[in-house]
Amino acid sequence: MNERLQAELAALQREMHALRLAQARDPAAQPSRLALRQAIDALVDGGALANAMAAGERAPDLVLPDAAGKRIRLASLLRRGPIVLAFFRGDWCPYCRLELQALNALREEVGARNAALLAVSPQTVAASRRTRRLLGLDFPLLSDPAGSATAAFRVAWQAPALLRPGGCAGAACATLPLAARYVIGADGIVAYAEVNADPRMRGDPAALIPVLERLGAVHGGRG
Repeated sequence: MNERLQAELAALQREMHALRLAQARDPAAQPSRLALRQAIDALVDGGALANAMAAGERAPDLVLPDAAGKRIRLASLLRRGPIVLAFFRGDWCPYCRLELQALNALREEVGARNAALLAVSPQTVAASRRTRRLLGLDFPLLSDPAGSATAAFRVAWQAPALLRPGGCAGAACATLPLAARYVIGADGIVAYAEVNADPRMRGDPAALIPVLERLGAVHGGRG
């Protein structure tokens, strides 16, 4: 990676760290912090991380609409090369917004290794369009309001009421994806899995690039 990209990714990581510190110091956020701590403990104690799809497993085939309403099939993309697939809660989550921006900065590096970059959330197609526009994203956002992808990758999280998106009510709002990233090889096997119980914590997205290189993807991007 060039120095400009490294600096951009480092700046986004610092911004995420600053956001965590600001929320930790905000007295008004104490109830949600306590709810989050309890939820994280329950996820870890209940084996949610151990149950999530892991490296070495075969990824499920999914068909989901992108922000334009076009239905995207993972199996079709895999015929052309690996896939980098991220799960995020929605653009109401500031940590998710920062992660999407970091992935967007990395998209050319991903494409240069003949791989596709995708992100999945429970948002509607219209909300995904809004997210792409607001954040200036240049890669597809897939809409999974029914939670089929979240369930298939076993990263579903029954979020406490205090941690659900504002203005959202009903059972659908209770099931959110854990913060997760996957690299799926062209053979359909998961080569890399990163799943976090704490939605405030995201790994360095640059770690995805060596995985793609180990897969032996051909350079030159996707047609």
